[in-house]
Amino acid sequence: LKNPVTAAERETDPHGSCRRIINERLKEYEILFDEIDDLVVLAVPGVEKIREWRRLQEEKLRKETGNGMTPKEVDRFVDYYIPSTIRYVFPLRNDPRRASLVFLVGQNHNIVGVYGPGAEQI
Repeated sequence: LKNPVTAAERETDPHGSCRRIINERLKEYEILFDEIDDLVVLAVPGVEKIREWRRLQEEKLRKETGNGMTPKEVDRFVDYYIPSTIRYVFPLRNDPRRASLVFLVGQNHNIVGVYGPGAEQI
């Protein structure tokens, strides 16, 4: 990714120096994909669901233990992972060279579809 995609990036790395370093480091992981025979991907509906579901997890944790991140802390935390998720995880949904099987996760955490990328839905 060339441009910041989250508020955290715009605030802390407006010129992209950290983003470039992270992108370079993540490229090193690409060689590991050649060693994987099969990869199963859980494909969430989108970036905002990642944020929403993490907030729900933290809310439950706060209720059960008294500890957990606030919604603002969750947003900040998730903002750091969203660029890598967009760049490296989301493309796996449609890359038959990488993912053998993709489970589409619905709005309510249920599986709404299963397919092999580039193939018909199973």
